[in-house]
Amino acid sequence: MADLTRDVITRDVVIVGAGAAGLTAANDLRKAGLSVAVLEARDRVGGRLWTDVIDGAMLEIGGQWVSPDQHALIDTVAELGLETFSRYREGDSVYVGPDGVAHRFTGEMFPVSPETEAVIAEITERLDAMVAEIDPDRPWAHEKAAEWDAISWDAWLRAQTDDDEAVRNLAFATGSAMLTKPTHAFSLLQSLLMAASAGSYSHLVDADFILDKRVVGGLQQVPVLLAERLGDDVFLNRPVRTI
Repeated sequence: MADLTRDVITRDVVIVGAGAAGLTAANDLRKAGLSVAVLEARDRVGGRLWTDVIDGAMLEIGGQWVSPDQHALIDTVAELGLETFSRYREGDSVYVGPDGVAHRFTGEMFPVSPETEAVIAEITERLDAMVAEIDPDRPWAHEKAAEWDAISWDAWLRAQTDDDEAVRNLAFATGSAMLTKPTHAFSLLQSLLMAASAGSYSHLVDADFILDKRVVGGLQQVPVLLAERLGDDVFLNRPVRTI
């Protein structure tokens, strides 16, 4: 690991993390006339956006989708001169239920029992109502923010129903899909915030909405091109230990 102190860096702003958000902030700050340094622990930029070639195939290992409500991302993709394409929508989907068996199906709803489907619909409606009250720019301002932040996403769902399959289906959207974390590791408030940023919880489970388009050549091109604009102000292999 390189010793950052030997670089003798003096900047107006130091940004920790060379993901899309950090690099966007760095570029905006530079446009405003400030000097910046972006410190990244990894040996690459992009954070969760990671495109790599495995066995000759280009794969997006991390985030890859552009949904229609992501206006800032859409504008950035266009400004960088990148192209998008719509996802492939033909054919069957595959659902692996609690029995471990793969079930082929068409349509939006997983092939669960009518009882489980009713539970999912009921709790989804409840979540949509809660999400509608959240300001995605100020989630802490909600009167129940502290209460919702004190209970895990998993615990809240299991307090609503004892239908384990319904819980697993409901938890997926903001758990392994969006935050890539186990559902006991983040709060109900964080889950609601993720849904609020998409407009509703229903949007997160609507494949035609959330899985709308992809970037030709991979979404990691966004942070890569943003980093190229910053040049020597991006420092890789620089984990931040203390602030």
